[in-house]
Amino acid sequence: MEKYLSVATLTKYLKMKFDKDPYLERVYLTGQVSNFRKRPTHQYFSLKDDRAVIQATIWSGIYQKLGFDLEEGMKINVVGRVQVYEPSGSYSIIIERAEPDGVGAFELSNLNNLRRNWQKKVCFKSDLNNLYHNFQKK
Repeated sequence: MEKYLSVATLTKYLKMKFDKDPYLERVYLTGQVSNFRKRPTHQYFSLKDDRAVIQATIWSGIYQKLGFDLEEGMKINVVGRVQVYEPSGSYSIIIERAEPDGVGAFELSNLNNLRRNWQKKVCFKSDLNNLYHNFQKK
């Protein structure tokens, strides 16, 4: 006689296997950022290549220390651990470290971040100048 498992039982078993597998504790992946929308805390998106997709999570503390901003379509290298999320039966990678892919990509990313910060300051300064000039005219 066949014994049927519930979906929950199978998922719990797979989660246990994933959690105890030493090869899934530290995984090195490269992929393209997809479905990224910056959130105020944790970041949720997909990492994909031309043949597969995996869901990815970066906790807020890790994201703040990255040193670059994630962008849709950006190719990155990540280190993390694979986990099974029981309620949906899906697996994902919890990212512990990430960097842009390619020679000089990290430097380019830092340069872009500096440029954005500079533009914000210049806009702020020009707003103050406009306010100052408007105040003088009155």
